[in-house]
Amino acid sequence: MYRKCVLIAALTMVGCAVTTAPSAHAATSNEKTYSLSGTMQFIVGQRDVGARPLAALNGLPTNREVLLDTDFYGRISGSDSGTLTSGYYVACAVDLAPKAELETKLQADANLDLGLDITPGSVTPSIDVNLIPDLSGGLGAELSMSPGKIADIAVSTKKLQPDTLGTIVSRDFHIQVSGCGGALTIRAYARVTAESTAVDASGASYGDPIVL
Repeated sequence: MYRKCVLIAALTMVGCAVTTAPSAHAATSNEKTYSLSGTMQFIVGQRDVGARPLAALNGLPTNREVLLDTDFYGRISGSDSGTLTSGYYVACAVDLAPKAELETKLQADANLDLGLDITPGSVTPSIDVNLIPDLSGGLGAELSMSPGKIADIAVSTKKLQPDTLGTIVSRDFHIQVSGCGGALTIRAYARVTAESTAVDASGASYGDPIVL
């Protein structure tokens, strides 16, 4: 909890504004079993899913940061092998960005084509929901989300050996979204692709949405 106190000398009173630190969020574990007519069977799931929102470094409420923890796992029975893939789906309710930036650029481009000069500060700042926010996840991976779209952020992949539970343990996976208004929703997923001489198959497990 962060406290900021301001002394109001004229009233000889002390006023304190208290801001509560973002709380952690957890999602239930999810697992699915796939069986293909006795020829192949595999399980896939995720557990220990948690999210810890962070206060934005620049203090803007439209910049969202969160640290994610998840164990992704899969097992293929018999002599078959395959791959475990893990990641998160991320969606922002409303995409916000300064309209002045876009209008200034468009006006500048138009004036350059006409051989004119643009006067700085001639555009009135406002907010527009038509611009695309920036989103990054993990180790500096840069992505973008369009309004109403869902971003797929990959975490890792792992080869699965027969009859062996393979696990991807992900801790403090960092996601940052700029220009996000309203709720930020995150859903973890794990996917198994199984391979054999007779058949190839895939199946996935999707976690419950975490709304921040």
